[in-house]
Amino acid sequence: MATPLIERGHAPPRTLDGIEEQYLFYLVSGSVRKQAQHFYNCIFEPIFNIPLEQVCPPGLHITLGIFTKIFTLLEEFCHQLDLELAFHNNDDGQSSFCLYSQELQKLQMYTAEILEAKQSQQNLEEVATYMVLNLGESHHITMQFMQQSAERAQSVQQLVC
Repeated sequence: MATPLIERGHAPPRTLDGIEEQYLFYLVSGSVRKQAQHFYNCIFEPIFNIPLEQVCPPGLHITLGIFTKIFTLLEEFCHQLDLELAFHNNDDGQSSFCLYSQELQKLQMYTAEILEAKQSQQNLEEVATYMVLNLGESHHITMQFMQQSAERAQSVQQLVC
């Protein structure tokens, strides 16, 4: 169990001399790993003999930490907004989210119809081009039918838009 702060007091600021001093105390006490907490976890000598005032903090990691916190806050805010939209009711007692999803389904249906009409129009234009180039004027009635079909596809597209 952890020793309360009142009993143990605040840890001294980390300096190379302090780390070396705590490490020597750890060695003198028998180097028992379970007792490392009493020596501020200084169980090894410092690897480099560089004053801590001359160490540059890792800017990328600090920036990533800040970004992660801001992104998490944004994500939580957007989630709360989604929940408010989902449970907000209009005058008819119907959920705004339900209305939104119904309109979205209609939009998706119209979009699918537009794509289908465009594909039909393109197919008809290709067939008409083939007929004109290969068969000549002998299939005049078929050409009129295809032209009417293309016009219908175009009118469906205009109605949906």
